[in-house]
Amino acid sequence: MDLESRIDVRPARRRDLTPVTDIEAASFGRHAWPEQAFVELFDKCPELFFIARTSRRIAGYSIACVERSRAELISIAVRPEFRGRGVARALIEETIAIVQQHGIVAMRLMVELGNDDAIALYRRLGFVRLRTVPNYYGNGRNGWRMELLLRRRGR
Repeated sequence: MDLESRIDVRPARRRDLTPVTDIEAASFGRHAWPEQAFVELFDKCPELFFIARTSRRIAGYSIACVERSRAELISIAVRPEFRGRGVARALIEETIAIVQQHGIVAMRLMVELGNDDAIALYRRLGFVRLRTVPNYYGNGRNGWRMELLLRRRGR
């Protein structure tokens, strides 16, 4: 991998929230979350809010939160021009590494049915479908609840 295509994942900073909102808008259009939602998530789950940089730009972000013994991948998006280059995978792998260090036993997420690229990535990472959630993303837009069981450290 050359220096230009290297992916660096780091914790998000408050100043990253505007570029994160831009990525969200480019990824989800009219269904994008407003910047205030990211401010609230940054305050709630800063230890699992990551950005990925490549080509000297913020290429993607991910946010996860922990409740009890499970982590939930709340949101992840990659700039359209950086998709297919391993950015989402790098973000998820960083999240998994951190939550495993804290003894988390499972990571869950929701994905819209029909988001075939995301579903394929999640399956490659070991996530399995638990169930379909009707209208999760709005009228007629169903979601899949997926889960990855994590190995405890030292096993």
